[in-house]
Amino acid sequence: TTGGLGYVDLQTNRGPSKTKQQEGERAMKKSLLLIAHFLASASQPQPQHTHKNNQENKATTTTKKSSLEMKITGIALLAHLASTADAGRLLGSYPTEAPTNAPTEDTCTCVTDYDCGPICVKPYNSATGTCQGGGPSPTAAPVSKGDCPCDKPRHIPTECEVKHLIELLDDAVSIDHGFAPQNLRASFHDAGTFNQNVPGEGGANGCLMNHPPMLLQGENAFLDPPITKLRSIKNFWEAHEETCCDERCLRVSSADIIQFAGLFATQRQRDDSAPVGTIDPAKQAALLAYQWGRPDELNCVPAWTENLPGMNPPGLTIMDRCPAAGMEIEEKMMHRNGFTKTEANVLIGAHTIGRIRNTFGGPGPWALNGDDTATPEGGVFDNAFHKFLEFDVAATDVPSFDTNTAAFDETFPNWFRVSSGPLATVSHLDSDVTLKLSPLGPLPDFTSDTTSFANDNAGFLARFDKAFDKMTKLGVDKNILSLPKPCCDGKSSEQLAAGFVAEVQH
Repeated sequence: TTGGLGYVDLQTNRGPSKTKQQEGERAMKKSLLLIAHFLASASQPQPQHTHKNNQENKATTTTKKSSLEMKITGIALLAHLASTADAGRLLGSYPTEAPTNAPTEDTCTCVTDYDCGPICVKPYNSATGTCQGGGPSPTAAPVSKGDCPCDKPRHIPTECEVKHLIELLDDAVSIDHGFAPQNLRASFHDAGTFNQNVPGEGGANGCLMNHPPMLLQGENAFLDPPITKLRSIKNFWEAHEETCCDERCLRVSSADIIQFAGLFATQRQRDDSAPVGTIDPAKQAALLAYQWGRPDELNCVPAWTENLPGMNPPGLTIMDRCPAAGMEIEEKMMHRNGFTKTEANVLIGAHTIGRIRNTFGGPGPWALNGDDTATPEGGVFDNAFHKFLEFDVAATDVPSFDTNTAAFDETFPNWFRVSSGPLATVSHLDSDVTLKLSPLGPLPDFTSDTTSFANDNAGFLARFDKAFDKMTKLGVDKNILSLPKPCCDGKSSEQLAAGFVAEVQH
């Protein structure tokens, strides 16, 4: 185990038997993703199951994992996945000379993983490196030469290729429910580095995946496992035979995959047109409307993470903490990122799924039905975060919250928690609570939007989708973005939708 990542050496000369290789495409995908989950989370503390349906959900998840473990099909493929995890770079152990598996004559120079299949290995502080595969690709694109990119790689996927990516992400979340909210956090932590007041500073630029020092910043420290897993999925997807179109391979940017994975989380986990965990035609249409083509930043600066809202320092009173949190939202999300106060409020509502992880004294959800174990398919993406603030937090302004923090009964230096009763384990940051309270002084008043979102789930989802789309394009020239291209086999988006209907009915 290195750097908080489970990194297993599975190099071996044994390969899959011919019979096993033919067992089934989807089983192979899930097996690889299961190992990616193990690699990325081996050293993470195991979450406590607190939901009332805990036993049923735990049994469901265990059954899924057991059935998938029986389908693992080939150690050589797992060796490739282990190599793509690339955990060593997160420790700062950058190679300063050629690796022991020295590049062959086919090895190409590169600047990011975006140029390679699968990894760009760069010496410390070097702008360029060499493409290293660390083993055979699982199903290398026929037009690729070794681990080098093809001559004219495509950066915009087809609709069929996006459907394949949806399946891969769905499999990954079905194995690890926490992967969805973690991807949603990662999408903001990449794009939220944008500063509209400084040309070229931050944005949705892939630095979170391509520049390891970004993951060593305090704001991003808990994101290394999901980013490692997402990188493995990206590399597997791009190397797959289904992503070769017109004899041109696919190489999407890290910036694109990070934002798409965040969008996928918000669609898969919502319970509107279809239940949580089901990708119906409406959700599929939203995912196919995602625009691709964001370039990766070649000169990432870790200090850009200072544009993300930070946590209050310890030692402040509640009378100081709440205004300070409001100032962080105003300065970072509004003045630097360029969001309105309504957009900032609704985007913070993304906390409705997932848990506070690895930062406080134990994981807890922001909303009970958004917890990883809330349903057999993970948390529900809805307005429960705002409903808790509106209907369960008793105070309406800072002075009254200073004297009565209910529903919270535990106060920490910069967060609050409910320790008992039906809302036990719900935890909120200072910046969450301030959305409920009338401000002190000339600060933005978020209360009317909080009330509106709490009373209208459809309205919350609609406003969130618009704000999230804006976020995914921070710092990006919108003129270069493009919808997915038509499928190589001529299938239309309507035919793809019909295929989804057939799958759902089946």
